[in-house]
Amino acid sequence: VRGPELQSLLDTARPLRVSDLAAHPDQHTETRQCRYGHVLGAPLSSGALAAWQGRNPRTPLPADVAALLLAVDGIHLWANLETGRAYFGILPLAEWQTVREAPAAALFAELPEATLVMSYHENSDYFLLLVPGAGFTWFDPQSPESSTSIGASVEALLDWWWRYAQELDPRRKE
Repeated sequence: VRGPELQSLLDTARPLRVSDLAAHPDQHTETRQCRYGHVLGAPLSSGALAAWQGRNPRTPLPADVAALLLAVDGIHLWANLETGRAYFGILPLAEWQTVREAPAAALFAELPEATLVMSYHENSDYFLLLVPGAGFTWFDPQSPESSTSIGASVEALLDWWWRYAQELDPRRKE
């Protein structure tokens, strides 16, 4: 755990060698107990959904995606209950971005402009994309040709997401 002096040094964004970081005296080991569970966001109101769609007319949401958001807005399987986030998860609609707006926009240069980035991943290894007319893709930015086509329906997405997220199950490590 970083102490305040080391945190201040890291906040300056100055380059720091890993050996200097590891040897810095302002840190200590701390045993923590983590609790994991599934966190589902509160349903989106139809007004909030309509407002988002009004702000994003070039990215119409399929009917089953809209229905999902009206039931649950954000899916975090095997999330750290303290933070409410998992290693990877489906973001709430307010955090979805087109591939041109996303911080990693250069990775998505070959994709249609209206493609939505729907997920987070702790180390940006993969992105869940909603590609207009094509459905859902688990996009691998390091090897786009190895990306996984999940399917066109929310049912296919949820089935796939549930199976894939089982790798996060903390009981597997026991």
